[in-house]
Amino acid sequence: MQGRTRAVPSVQPLGHYRVAVHGLYTQFERRGWPSQYWTGDLVRQLDDFDSVVGSTVRAEVERQLTAMSGLGVNTITLELRTTDAGDDFSFPKCEISPPLGFRWPSPSAIETTNLRALFDIVQAHRMKVYLRLASTHMDEPFENSKAWLGPILNAIGNHPALDLILFEGDTHVVDSSGDGVADSCGIPAEPPLWLGAKAKPGTYVKAAIAYAMSLGIDARRLSAEAVVGAYMFDVRSGAGPDAQDRHLWPTLEVMRQIFDELAIPPSKRTYAISMYEHRKCLNVPSFVTPACVDADPHTWADETLRNVFDIVGRGNGARVVAPEIGLNRPASSSWKSEWALESLAALFEKWGVDGGTYWVWIHFSDSEDRDATIEDAVKRRGVAFTYNPVANELIDMSGFHLNAIENASFEDGGTTPDKWTLSGSGTLSRLDLGQAEVPSRGRYALRLTANPAAEAVSTPIAATAGVTYTTTLNLRFDSGANVYVAVRELDADGRVIGESLTRFTSQPATDGFDTFPLRYTTPAGTAAVRIAIGASAPATVDADNLR
Repeated sequence: MQGRTRAVPSVQPLGHYRVAVHGLYTQFERRGWPSQYWTGDLVRQLDDFDSVVGSTVRAEVERQLTAMSGLGVNTITLELRTTDAGDDFSFPKCEISPPLGFRWPSPSAIETTNLRALFDIVQAHRMKVYLRLASTHMDEPFENSKAWLGPILNAIGNHPALDLILFEGDTHVVDSSGDGVADSCGIPAEPPLWLGAKAKPGTYVKAAIAYAMSLGIDARRLSAEAVVGAYMFDVRSGAGPDAQDRHLWPTLEVMRQIFDELAIPPSKRTYAISMYEHRKCLNVPSFVTPACVDADPHTWADETLRNVFDIVGRGNGARVVAPEIGLNRPASSSWKSEWALESLAALFEKWGVDGGTYWVWIHFSDSEDRDATIEDAVKRRGVAFTYNPVANELIDMSGFHLNAIENASFEDGGTTPDKWTLSGSGTLSRLDLGQAEVPSRGRYALRLTANPAAEAVSTPIAATAGVTYTTTLNLRFDSGANVYVAVRELDADGRVIGESLTRFTSQPATDGFDTFPLRYTTPAGTAAVRIAIGASAPATVDADNLR
C-alpha cells in the first residue's frame, strides 16, 4: 500500500526462516547464446568484453547474481574440474574439456586471481559459495594433486564468501562391470564414497581434507558430497574388487569414518549430501537383497533423512547441508520439479538440515530446456529473466515466515476447518483430498465457495512491525476467477491498520494446486496479522498448506 510508514524493528522480530541455506547450483548463462558460460572459461574471461551480452563477463555475472538475490538466494554452488588439453572423453583417453575447469596439473595465475575476484563479487551480493573441486586423478599419488589444489585453496580457502569446499570426482578410469578391468572413464561428480573409506576415492578425500587443514582452512569448511537415498548403498549390496570388502557402503558412514580418522570433532564437521528425489526402488535390480519395497519420493526422502541423522548423530554440533538437491532424472508428470523442492524444503525443516542449493539455475544448453525428461531449471534460457514454477518454491524456502498459523493445512475440524471463519456470502468447508500432490501438505484443504463474494479468515497471528515476511500457500481455482489473498495488519487493540492484497485471475498450471509466495512488509504499529482467502465474484477456491 502507498503512503505506509515502515518501522524498523528494535527487537528480535517474530517469525522464522525455514532453513538457513537457500541456494542454487549455478552455471552462469551467456544470455542470448545457445550454451555457455562454462565455469572455467567464465573465470578466465571474467574481465573480457562479451559482445553477445553487451558487457564484460563480470557485469553479466553481477546481473545474474542480482536476479538470484531477488529470489532470496544466499548461497551458490560452483564447480571446477581438472581439465586436459583435449576434449575426448571416450575411454581410455577420458579427457575433460578446458572450458569446464582449471588445467591439470596446475592452475594458471590468472585462473586463481580471477577465482578470488569472482568470490569478491559473490561476497558483494551477500552470498556464500559451495565450491566443488572435481578431480579425475584420485588414483594418482596425492602429491600430484597438491599442485592443482594448493593454488586454489590458497586463493579462496579463507575468503569470507566461502562456506564449503567439496573434494569430488573419481579415478581417471573405472571398472564399471566389477570384473577387475577398467573399462570406462571416471565421472567428475560426487565421489564414489560408496566404495568404502579404504578405496581410492575415500583415501583421496581424506588426504585432501587433511591437506586443506594443513593450509589453515577451518575443518568446518571442508567435506565431500555423499549421495544419499540410494537403496543399494544402504543395504551394502555386493560389488566388484574396487569396493572395500567387495560390497557397497552407506556414503555418510564413509564420511563419518574419514572425519573420525582425521580426529575432527563432531562440532567441526560438515556432512554434505547430494539428494535428488525419486521413488525408493528406482534402478534397484531384482537380485538385491533384502528386496526393495517401493515408496513414493516424499516418503523415501523422509526415511532417507532419518537414516542420515542416525549416522551423523543429533545434538552433537555437526551440520548437514545439501549442495545438490532436486528431482532425479528422468522427470515425469507424476513428480514435478517444484514438488520435489517443496517436499525437500519441508523435510529439511523437519529434520534440521541447514538447507541446500537446488539443481539448477539454468540448463547447460537450449536443447535441455526443451527436454521433458529432465528437471526444470529455475530460469528459462534466454535474454529475459523468465522463471519456471520451481522459482516460487525457492522464494518460499528463502523467506522469513510468520510463526504459528493455526490450522495452516486444515487438518483439524469437522465439516468446516477449525480456527477459520467465513465472512460474506458463500460456504466454507474442509475438502478431503485423499492424497495431496505433495504429502507434506496433509490430507485436507480449505474449500471456499463464494456466492457472490466471500472470504475465509484466519485467527490473529503475532507479527512484528517493519519486517518483510513471506507467506506462502497452495491455491486451486477456476481460470478467470477473481481470487485474492489479503494480509491484514492489526495493532495491539486488534484494529486493522493496513492491508497487503494480492489478486489472482489465473494459475500457471492447468490443473492441481500451484504455489503462491506473498511478500509484504508490516507497517508501524503492527502487532498481529490475519490472513483472508477470498473471491470477489462467484467462484470455488481451494487453499492448502499455509506457511
